[in-house]
Amino acid sequence: MKTEDKIFNETINQYPRLIYTVILLIASITIYLVEKMPIALLAVWVLWFTIFDFIGYRSQVSDISYRFLQTSFQIALTGLVWFIGGWQVALAANVIWITLGCDMIYIWILKAGPYEWDYFKTSPVNFFYQVILRRKTPWNAALISAGAGLIIALIII
Repeated sequence: MKTEDKIFNETINQYPRLIYTVILLIASITIYLVEKMPIALLAVWVLWFTIFDFIGYRSQVSDISYRFLQTSFQIALTGLVWFIGGWQVALAANVIWITLGCDMIYIWILKAGPYEWDYFKTSPVNFFYQVILRRKTPWNAALISAGAGLIIALIII
């Protein structure tokens, strides 16, 4: 494990509730400031969910507890966006998530190169490749899925 990862994990593990509370507070304030701009609100949802996923996944103790926390955060953030911007923005944000848009940003943050996907089987493209074809999802298929999700989301709002 790299030194930076050790420092990151130690910090997160020492103050997890504080960090998640600050993230929720900043997300709430940011969302409030962009309540009249659906595209900005959509971008805020995607970025905050991805940041939460990035921090949470890298500092997880167990996969089950992290997935529960991630789902709870996603529901809370979606509810907040629905309350502020309406159901269209909330739906559009989750379309971007389910079509791997948030994962693409996550990979960009990590500066990871193209690779084949072998997780998140509930995504339509991953379900097709991993469940039906029984092989890993190619990078270009995931990228096309994320692009299509973005287009669909923009049409929704």
